Amino acid sequence: MKRLFPAVLSIILSVNVLGADWINVISRTDVSDILALDYWIWISYRGGGVVRYDFPTGSYDTLTTAEGLGHNYATGLAADDDYVYIATRNGLSKYDRFDGTLEHVIRMWGYAYNDCTGVAADERYVWVSTLEGARRFDKEFGEPVESPITWKSSRPLSRQLDDGWTPYVNPGQTLLDDVYGVNFGRRLVYWGGYDKILVFDPVLDLWQTLHVASRGYRFIRKIIERGDSIEIYTSGGAGVLHPASGMVKPFHPRLAGVDVNDGLHFAGYHYVAAADGLYVRRDDGEPFVFPVGTGLDWESEKDAKKRKPSPLWRVTESFSGAPVNCLEPFGETVLVGTTDGVFVFDPTSGDARPLPISKGLAGPAVYAVLDAGDYLWAATNDGLSLIDVDGFSVRNYRNPAGSDWDQLRDLAYLGGKVFVAAEPGAALFDPLRETWLTFGVTENGFGGSGVCCAVFDERPFLGTSVGLIELDGTLKPVWRYTTADGLPSSDVVDLASDDTGLYVATRWGGLAKIAGDGSTTYVDIDNGLSSPRLLSLTAAEGVVYVGAYDQGIDILTPDLEVIGHITRTDGLSHTDVRAEAVNDGYLWVAIRDVGINAIDLDGEGEVERYYARYGLGDEHCRGITPLAPVGGRTRLAFATAGGVSILEYDGEPPDFTVGDPDAGYK
Repeated sequence: MKRLFPAVLSIILSVNVLGADWINVISRTDVSDILALDYWIWISYRGGGVVRYDFPTGSYDTLTTAEGLGHNYATGLAADDDYVYIATRNGLSKYDRFDGTLEHVIRMWGYAYNDCTGVAADERYVWVSTLEGARRFDKEFGEPVESPITWKSSRPLSRQLDDGWTPYVNPGQTLLDDVYGVNFGRRLVYWGGYDKILVFDPVLDLWQTLHVASRGYRFIRKIIERGDSIEIYTSGGAGVLHPASGMVKPFHPRLAGVDVNDGLHFAGYHYVAAADGLYVRRDDGEPFVFPVGTGLDWESEKDAKKRKPSPLWRVTESFSGAPVNCLEPFGETVLVGTTDGVFVFDPTSGDARPLPISKGLAGPAVYAVLDAGDYLWAATNDGLSLIDVDGFSVRNYRNPAGSDWDQLRDLAYLGGKVFVAAEPGAALFDPLRETWLTFGVTENGFGGSGVCCAVFDERPFLGTSVGLIELDGTLKPVWRYTTADGLPSSDVVDLASDDTGLYVATRWGGLAKIAGDGSTTYVDIDNGLSSPRLLSLTAAEGVVYVGAYDQGIDILTPDLEVIGHITRTDGLSHTDVRAEAVNDGYLWVAIRDVGINAIDLDGEGEVERYYARYGLGDEHCRGITPLAPVGGRTRLAFATAGGVSILEYDGEPPDFTVGDPDAGYK
């Protein structure tokens, strides 16, 4: 029986590269920016790529790394007559507004400098703020010059082509490092830094630093030049900056100390987007006459009865209490981007309605994927998701025990139910009855937090930060394994099992194995392991693979005899391995912060690498799950910080770096 419940529409696109398909199933909730172009509404998400929404029809397209986006963590949007520019955690992408092609512009200054925070565009240049300084791209630049460029900097740089990018790291002796946004004034470019604003005159090529002396105004995300004044919107509030003194006058006392993300002046109103809601006031300073029925939490009972006007009010109920991230004018309304989607807000009535875009996964970060044949279960940071592999529609489930129980870390099967490791402990989800059963480590006297789970010999085990707990089928505790029972250390980081036993990786002691009779053996650095600190493990085809901190992979027999190692000299991108899986003659490993490696276990050929810029949803991968082949094609699912990525290919694992001039960058 395939259909257990109605499917929720979730549009997912894929592309074919070298006989391989990437599919990214993502979350579309945490909005970072909005751009309105005619009737098209562009929305960028933190972890969810970009959506292009057609307002008249309600249809929309999703752009992810599978379609060529630089990264699914998108931070900003801008446009000119020809392109839409998308700032991501992995450089800049641009979408051709006429032919619909998407191009990733990666070479901003070497890969280590591509964590973008914002983007703006004028007739000649594209301006990009990053966490390693400011960037400017000359749109009139021709073909890249195939020769390195030496920049005057104390920082060593990777190979760089002359391709139209100008970096500003410390221009004119001005300290310019982390930059959190870029905005245009009348003739100046404003960059938001930490405790300061960097002002650039592109005509005179001059820089000026405006220091912010007022306490608490740290991360400056937006600067608005308004007449002769400068408005700033920061992590510590919003107000008008006095350039000479560096003091800030808050727009309103209630905005002092509030985490503010954006600001907008539009149609006579002033909007402030903050973590605790949307603030609105009239530009002329006159008080509002509150619409009847509007949820205004600044009215006292006395004022509410008299309907006393106020010069500033805050809307929270319309947006379900979600933090507000960004604002964009749209017709006579304002588009409000929140951590729970986009709303269309009418200031005259106070009404807000959400754009009907499917949210996708329960949360943006996925820690584990469990294969269920026609479905995939995904453990996210905000609940359990079920993905239909036919159309990639998504159904989400949240634990009624509370939000802490939705911070999921691992999955396994237990008698047709989903066995879950969550922060507070273990849970058992029955998909037919849609019911939850929980086991809390604290209330049962064990302490610590849930980290991982596994089932061995039909017995469920929960790995925690302070030990291993064996449970029964109703999640009642049977036994707690600690160092007294033979574990080399009590802080469990990963579990795996085969027919011979349960393998337990610990954070600081080594690797243990628990046999069916409960006896325990272990191996540590004194008898073969590369490191006392372990990160991950898997057991497949009579071999155990262990991710050892800063040492790569140790290879062991089921008897815990170390028989080999895989390190950088064997082709690994990095030596911190966070997950492993064996599939079709290859060992697939998730490397810390840099994506996936596929290792030929027969020792033939080079190690294949998979990064976000080649289609993988996010380089932060936490789990790998081999899936059953479909039509003779090999399939794998990757649990990443940006959702679930599925790779399908024919024959051997594909090499996406062929013909890519950026393939040699680290």
